Amino acid sequence: MHMRQVLMSKDTKPIRTLFSGDFAADIETAKSLIAAYPSVNLHQLMTIAGDPQQPQSSRIASIYTLGFTDDHGLSKTILASLAGDLNESPGIRDHADEALHSIISRH
Repeated sequence: MHMRQVLMSKDTKPIRTLFSGDFAADIETAKSLIAAYPSVNLHQLMTIAGDPQQPQSSRIASIYTLGFTDDHGLSKTILASLAGDLNESPGIRDHADEALHSIISRH
């Protein structure tokens, strides 16, 4: 499946297949997703970001991507929730907080 097809899909599985579980590779994928915005399905990214069953690097890459989007508040809601959730790892909380501040600083 080509990157463009994956980005445009409404299914939650395709974007997950772009993430490898390797932190450096997942951040590079996030950069590609940011470059493709607004063609990226943000709901897929929010699902991955909030799913503790996903590899942490995939969740962080999704969070990072959300920090560069503008969806009229939905990303801010999930990022604020992750940043304040003490059941999340410090890495998830810190990246969610940074992504949230990125969105806020642009508005």
